[in-house]
Amino acid sequence: MKKCLYLSLFASFLFFQSTAFSQSPNNLFSGDYLSFYYMSSPFAGYSYITCDGNGTYVSDENEPGVFDFAISDSLGLTLHEMVDGNPYTWQGHLSENGCRFNGVIVDLENACGMFTGIKCATGKSNADVHDQYAFSYYSNNGAVFAGLFLVTFDGAETCWYEPINTAAEVESDSLKYQVNDDGSIIASFLEGDTMGVGVLAEDGTIAFSARYPAFGYGIPLTTGFTVDNIPNAFGVTMIQGENQEDSTHEKATIMNLTLYQDGSGFYQTMFSTDNDMDSGDFTYQSSENGLFEVYITGTDQVIISGIFDPSGQQFTAYQRLSDNNHSMMVGIAKPEKQPTSAENNNRELPSSMMIVNNYPNPFNRSTTIHYSIPVSGNVQLQIYDLNGRFVDTVVNAYSTAGSYNTNWEAPYALSSGLYFIKLQTQSGVNVGKLLYQK
Repeated sequence: MKKCLYLSLFASFLFFQSTAFSQSPNNLFSGDYLSFYYMSSPFAGYSYITCDGNGTYVSDENEPGVFDFAISDSLGLTLHEMVDGNPYTWQGHLSENGCRFNGVIVDLENACGMFTGIKCATGKSNADVHDQYAFSYYSNNGAVFAGLFLVTFDGAETCWYEPINTAAEVESDSLKYQVNDDGSIIASFLEGDTMGVGVLAEDGTIAFSARYPAFGYGIPLTTGFTVDNIPNAFGVTMIQGENQEDSTHEKATIMNLTLYQDGSGFYQTMFSTDNDMDSGDFTYQSSENGLFEVYITGTDQVIISGIFDPSGQQFTAYQRLSDNNHSMMVGIAKPEKQPTSAENNNRELPSSMMIVNNYPNPFNRSTTIHYSIPVSGNVQLQIYDLNGRFVDTVVNAYSTAGSYNTNWEAPYALSSGLYFIKLQTQSGVNVGKLLYQK
């Protein structure tokens, strides 16, 4: 009888997930992209990517490669590739129109990396890049430097940049740029040396990498921007560096970000290379040109400066935690709708609502399960296979109301496939999916 109930619950859950999109999420990730990455070695680069059910790429050093990928119903993106016989997994987010993605590498030891990609546009020229942009920027040339810059393009061949908020004092200067027919951009110093390579999206977004090594993301300023343009939920990836006495320490992070129209917000870390799974509140304020600032709640201390795109579907930003700790981030709107006031945040869930999910997903051997419960009481978190057979108990204990993260390692004998996380409390039952890949 219990098995029938589990199967009925799982079938209902699968039906709900299968109807969330009119097309398979994997079909959104198709076509030609230019992807840029930063690794903590440190180095930065780019690759031309083609997705047509499978993935292929050619790096900036003309080295070919292949990868496979999976897109969750909430547009979580997972990429797998083999490099010199070693497996690598990237986790991140895909935009609802499939035109851009971001992510971090999740299985490197003592290293980290962040990437972003934009679908290539055709028929482009220098005239398609004009007016003003805000660019987030991150580099590590022996010392971490990051910032947010205002860049003005003349629509011909020259751009001027000036700092908005940066890790150190920077003087304004000029660069030359060339936009190719495929949307790729070559930026160079006035004396002619190449500074970096970028790509122009159909909506005007620019991503780039530079030789320092450096990594950046630019969004055009707009007019008449209001908080009504902003979706509530974002998937955010971030690269963060700290200057230490004789070295630098870097980490990569995936976060879920919730913004409310009353100017408050909440963040929840879903993955961090140093396992710092924190969460917290903040306040923000945006201007009519899309620029925004984030404050520590209850203070006027600015910790983040950034820009939303005109549609509110993405943002990029610079974060300054201290004189020695700096980061840049890229956020992509998520399809699910969230409450419009912090008073309805999942920290005060109605008695019928609970949350359970995991990162990375798909995963190999180990994954972090995140769950939130509305009221205090006994919590049971268990894993079942596709046939409703019990696999493992992850949590069986009394817990106070709130959000939690717990690590689960799949048993060595477990086969690859789809499994279910069942969260049960006195408030009810919720089920999540996890995909195990050996």
